[in-house]
Amino acid sequence: MKIKSFIGAVTSNVLLSIMLAEQALAQGVDLGGEGGAGGSDKKWYSWIVDGLNLISEGVGAIVAVFLGLGLMVWGGWGALTGKMDPKDAFIRVIGGIISVAGPLIADGLLSFIE
Repeated sequence: MKIKSFIGAVTSNVLLSIMLAEQALAQGVDLGGEGGAGGSDKKWYSWIVDGLNLISEGVGAIVAVFLGLGLMVWGGWGALTGKMDPKDAFIRVIGGIISVAGPLIADGLLSFIE
């Protein structure tokens, strides 16, 4: 069996198992938590959503800082050399908008889940 066929078979089996088990997992699972033994009403996916929220907030902050610094350095370099390509400027600005808006969109989608 070729490696691509093997990876495809494993992936499809994992996805099929998740789809079949999702109904059973979707019934509230007690994760312990704040209420002590049996007093929690958290869903089974809440730790995943919390982790993704944390990652999206951090990525948004880091990307915003690096985007600002990168555009500042690029603008200074363009001013010193006298060469600034409008196509490059457009691509950088659109890329920056997407990279900063991405975590906000992800946060909105994750808040919709909970």
